[in-house]
Amino acid sequence: MSSKEFIQDVCKILGDDFLFTHAIWQEDLFNIQDELAKKIAEGANKGVKEAQYMVKAWPEAFQVS
Repeated sequence: MSSKEFIQDVCKILGDDFLFTHAIWQEDLFNIQDELAKKIAEGANKGVKEAQYMVKAWPEAFQVS
């Protein structure tokens, strides 16, 4: 996975209107959070520098072994 592919995937998970929506249904938010966390972990495990930076920035959300 390239950096470009990772960023495209993250943008797709967040969706077109993520930055413009003032409210998100709780279930939809949980789904976004779950997909995003999985994508970040996948990217970090595949060596994508942006994903690895995100993992380091959120040490309570991601466990590094």
